[in-house]
Amino acid sequence: MRVHRRGDRWSVWRWHDGERWTPRWYGNLESPGRRTTVGFDTHDWALDVVAAGSPLDGPWTVGFKDEDELAWMVHQRFVTDEQAFHVRMVGTRLLQHTRDAGWPFDAGWDAWLPDARWAAVPVPDGWERLPGED
Repeated sequence: MRVHRRGDRWSVWRWHDGERWTPRWYGNLESPGRRTTVGFDTHDWALDVVAAGSPLDGPWTVGFKDEDELAWMVHQRFVTDEQAFHVRMVGTRLLQHTRDAGWPFDAGWDAWLPDARWAAVPVPDGWERLPGED
């Protein structure tokens, strides 16, 4: 599941194995979602925050992921030093928010399980084309 609260510069991902939520969490740094005619667009910022364990009753391990990827993007001039600094600042906020077990880490997800009767929604024909494309 991916949760991207309006205005946040990150989304939080969590996985379900069919019976329970796994103890792995992923904070993806990205631009705020922008509504389009076909859904939402966002831009990945390379740096991520990963966490493992239980945010409510421990142990709770939190750290950065892909710092080397962000450094490579600066070296290749895909992003400027200033942009990378901004990404690191947002990442530091998410890192602390994750350590503090703020929302959605404190949401008590373990009490919710998807209904086994739910079926996957089929992908509609033409999903891969933007409106107006032939």
